[in-house]
Amino acid sequence: METLAILLFAAIAGSIWYRQSQSRERIRALATNGSRVQARILNKFTRSRPKSGKRYFIEYEFQAGDGSMHTRKQPVTAQEYLDYDIGHAITVLYDPNAVGHNRPESYLARKGLLERRKAH
Repeated sequence: METLAILLFAAIAGSIWYRQSQSRERIRALATNGSRVQARILNKFTRSRPKSGKRYFIEYEFQAGDGSMHTRKQPVTAQEYLDYDIGHAITVLYDPNAVGHNRPESYLARKGLLERRKAH
């Protein structure tokens, strides 16, 4: 029974590691090959968490190369939250083959995948 529990734990841990690894690889590919576009901030909001404190979010909208419009809610740092205003333009990178896969340029820079650029 103990062996079965250990094997089950190892399988679950391996699955989690694999998913996180795949996610990191997709983000790296986005930083390298993503299409840049200007997005507009539609909304800013915060969420409180009892143990981790306040989290900051922006919601942005952009038009992909095919003309379709896309929105996303994205966590940001407290400083970015203060710097951005509704209507503010930010640069977003998206995957033209999977437009729902997109992130602000500042997020990719914060993860060390892009050189930081000054926001306009």
